[in-house]
Amino acid sequence: MAEPFVVEKAEGVAMVRLQTGKANAINPAFIVAANAALDAAAGAGAVVLTGVGRSFCAGLDLVTLYEFGRGQLVTFIGQFDRLVLRLFTWPRPVVAAVNGHAIAGGCILALACDVRIMARGEFKVGLNEIELGLPLPTSALEVARASLQPGHLETMLYGGQLYGPEELEAKGVVDSLADPDTLLIESQVVARHLAAKPALAFTELKESLRRPFADRIEAAIRAATDRFVEAWFHADARERIGEARKALL
Repeated sequence: MAEPFVVEKAEGVAMVRLQTGKANAINPAFIVAANAALDAAAGAGAVVLTGVGRSFCAGLDLVTLYEFGRGQLVTFIGQFDRLVLRLFTWPRPVVAAVNGHAIAGGCILALACDVRIMARGEFKVGLNEIELGLPLPTSALEVARASLQPGHLETMLYGGQLYGPEELEAKGVVDSLADPDTLLIESQVVARHLAAKPALAFTELKESLRRPFADRIEAAIRAATDRFVEAWFHADARERIGEARKALL
């Protein structure tokens, strides 16, 4: 069985590849692996975050999480919020090398990075929580609010559509596109360019830009409440999630 993550450091850049299972779906094991990978990347001048195969990250693991009780889900969403907050406030540059599909929570992980470079191909990215009868967890909403242009924010959240690479570039969701075989090379070039900027200035600027959004995430974590959890157990959402789970099984 492959390791759940790989971290390779070269020329001041940590290449973090998450490979936690089918499509990198987010479950407790994914949270553990992602945090361990970030621990291993600490101290690097910049981080490149990527997935494996045709998926960057498929979002929440509906197969596993559907069976969780309320207490388990509250704990899990708190862990997810902390991971998103950690990535969003990482003091050095983070480049998302979006190698494939990035759905819902997977899209949020990409949006939490400073730069997004996506592979060309038949890949889809979007925030489709509404199709499951769900809002976004607080961390996801604040990251989306910080990273998406206002006109596109409402369109993506209310519409729940998934978009291809060219559409995402046109909307400013991703910064540039690359061929799949050069994606990591181009992402490392961008990461090295950002890593060469004065570290203190970069960190202070990032902190200033992101602090208002991070404060709201931290407040939600302290309160240990989230409308997402309440919606998850609503009858309409349970039915929709159940149908999606059957399709995955």
